[in-house]
Amino acid sequence: MSHNPYLSGQSVGTLPAYRDYSRTENDNGSDTSSIASESSTFTVQQPTLDADPSSSGSFTLSFDGINVKQDTIRAPGGQIMYTSTCRGDVNSNLLTCLKDKAGNNIGQLMQIAMGTDQVVLGNDPPLGRKSWLKPGMPFSKTLGSFKYSGLEYKWIQAKDPNQITLELYEKNSKTLIARYRDSRRDWAIPLPEVVIHRAKMEIFASGLHMINIIMFSFLVTEILRRDRSPDVMDLATANNVARIEGAYSIFA
Repeated sequence: MSHNPYLSGQSVGTLPAYRDYSRTENDNGSDTSSIASESSTFTVQQPTLDADPSSSGSFTLSFDGINVKQDTIRAPGGQIMYTSTCRGDVNSNLLTCLKDKAGNNIGQLMQIAMGTDQVVLGNDPPLGRKSWLKPGMPFSKTLGSFKYSGLEYKWIQAKDPNQITLELYEKNSKTLIARYRDSRRDWAIPLPEVVIHRAKMEIFASGLHMINIIMFSFLVTEILRRDRSPDVMDLATANNVARIEGAYSIFA
């Protein structure tokens, strides 16, 4: 088995306490570990953080857009940390890539129209998506599970359809690793004003050693979740609802 580091580990700069950025319609790592699967082991170099975000208990990333396949993901200070892109071909195959701020590939999801979906981590050979991210059972809250450094992690559908969590399962216990909240309307704000919150990924201290794998496994899980869950309300849907209600929309 080969070990292929594929993240440069460049600093993302000092990370201050999380600050939410908003706009209105009027506004113009050095540690290495392996991803273990049944057939292969991959090595991932985590981004270097100049300031330890664990001092505040968690590290929150925000998403600029409404489509996880085409998005920019920012660190608390506003620095670009990841970008996702998607392109297709004439055969309806889709390739979604997650890259760091330097343009290095972290992972790719290949959705094959007439075949088996595959994932690529860094420059390693492709492997079947289900052999790396195992799907949950029908009607289960588990959306997908994978192994990292010999431990099992699961993406779980929360009661809120716009929220999923990543949990570490070890023996008879589980630990919350990360929580993703999709873009959503803040119903506490009275009409005629409507506030739509940006999608955010909160990574807890227990997951700071594996940020890259959290983000790539999330990307794959969320793409599959949205493909089969039309009831998940993204920002575009929320804004359409707001316009139907005749409300003024704010993206916060």
